[in-house]
Amino acid sequence: MAEEWVYISSKKIRVFMIERSLEGEPPQHHHCANTISIPTVRNSKADLDFLNMFPENTEAINELQLTVQEFVETYVYIRGFNGYTVEKIQHIYIKTYKTILQRNKLLRDACRIQSEHDHFLELVE
Repeated sequence: MAEEWVYISSKKIRVFMIERSLEGEPPQHHHCANTISIPTVRNSKADLDFLNMFPENTEAINELQLTVQEFVETYVYIRGFNGYTVEKIQHIYIKTYKTILQRNKLLRDACRIQSEHDHFLELVE
């Protein structure tokens, strides 16, 4: 235990700091060996390599590549319809995101942690 004095305005307050719990057992840290960590640094090649590590993702990635190729070859930009373009691109990546999570248990389990889920959304995007 440590003791310090803290000043708030003109009041002097004594603060006791406890470095461990007074009662109970130490917190248990559960570590599952079957989990992965989703990369946090975005790089399109590294992201694609990460997704290709899992055989369960092959079909979803192939479908994504075909959809993107079709979009690039057939899309015509019309001024004033930017919203439609954004919606179409979002639809493409959300479909891929959902398909991968449905088929890949390891990624689905990793995405139960909010920060990992956020990284995975960015990765697919």
